[in-house]
Amino acid sequence: MAESRNDAIVIQIHSLEEFRYLFEDKSMSYIFEGTQNVLIYCMMDVESIRAAFTKDVDCGFIKFVLTTQVNLAVQIKSSEKVNIYIDEIYSQYKSFLQLHPELSEDKMHAVSYIFNLSTMSIKEIYRNIIKIQRYRNNVRFGVDVTHLFNHPETFKLMEPQLKRIGFDYYFIDNHKLTSPYLNEDHEALLTKEVFKFSNIKKIMNDMKLEERKYYLLNVHNNLLLNDDKMEIIESPPLLMGMVKKARTNFFGLGIDLIEQPDKKHTLYLYDRNGFRSILGNMYERLMEKSNCNMKAYDYYTVVNHPHKITIFVGDWRVVESENAVDDEQNIQIHINFKDITLRRAYVIFYETISNVYGNIKYAIPTQLRNNYRWSEECIRKIEAYNKPEFSVFEHNFEEETLTLNLDYNTVHIIDIYK
Repeated sequence: MAESRNDAIVIQIHSLEEFRYLFEDKSMSYIFEGTQNVLIYCMMDVESIRAAFTKDVDCGFIKFVLTTQVNLAVQIKSSEKVNIYIDEIYSQYKSFLQLHPELSEDKMHAVSYIFNLSTMSIKEIYRNIIKIQRYRNNVRFGVDVTHLFNHPETFKLMEPQLKRIGFDYYFIDNHKLTSPYLNEDHEALLTKEVFKFSNIKKIMNDMKLEERKYYLLNVHNNLLLNDDKMEIIESPPLLMGMVKKARTNFFGLGIDLIEQPDKKHTLYLYDRNGFRSILGNMYERLMEKSNCNMKAYDYYTVVNHPHKITIFVGDWRVVESENAVDDEQNIQIHINFKDITLRRAYVIFYETISNVYGNIKYAIPTQLRNNYRWSEECIRKIEAYNKPEFSVFEHNFEEETLTLNLDYNTVHIIDIYK
């Protein structure tokens, strides 16, 4: 087993309303609780953030950043935006801290600034980094290098300067790549081809920056190749396989907090009506692997926690066929310990995530969800029921193997408590 370190998730925020959901809606606290491997990326313009801070008389945004210690990133597209952050927004942080001496500015290191090489030159970015560092200590910086992936020859020339600055984050925006994932044979966005990340990985290796923290933003949510009704986000095995393949190439993946109404399909945690997606229901379990010893196989993964062993088993048939058939014959999986001394009775938490259990699209059709305005009380009640199927039991591995039926298009998660 090897320690898992690159399981970070970038939660993409597109509006102040979404940001407000994060720190006002307690039901979303699971997104960043229990792990520091989550980066909240504010993709809105600085003017709207300035307006929010000006009107935020209770300092809710500031309290959220300081007390929750969330890793927050904001994008900067020009030098004028830097001045707004320093002269207006950061000054409000300072004023708040003067009124609350019990809080430490050291926590401000959780706020990072992301520059974009398509809107600013590397020299201009460096000058702004120096300017920000005069006002703040322990600050982190990132750079969007999508423009360089579209022009690898320019990337090669800029490689020494990028290494010299030493950015903490390197962002690649899939929506802005010349072709999605820079896979030349990406016809219909076959997931099997997309998962290879062949061309994009080649550029990373050529630049000798592969040891850097690369994050792939706007991970695509597409229709399956052989099915014009089901999307990747409705297939737990495809979601699990995508995360497993991507973690070998990138430090983290970017997904939307809330489904966006435009034509660029991106994986998301909540649909536009506020209902949690299958990915939202899998999120906590996928993030559990952070900083744990694990070993990944073709269709299953074993994770060793201090108090339990978790086995993720996904149906490989939907990954191979990209077809949402539901009349496939079930397959039996048998689980046991190779070490005979470990074969004894254990308490098992057994969870099944499928196109039925935990899928809001199955519980309430899309057209019906879009036709009505749902109250928060109604959404909470439906979410309480729309969960993966689970059971808790005791199993003695000394007497027999643990057998499970691997239904089509399902992921089974088995927690064996030590």
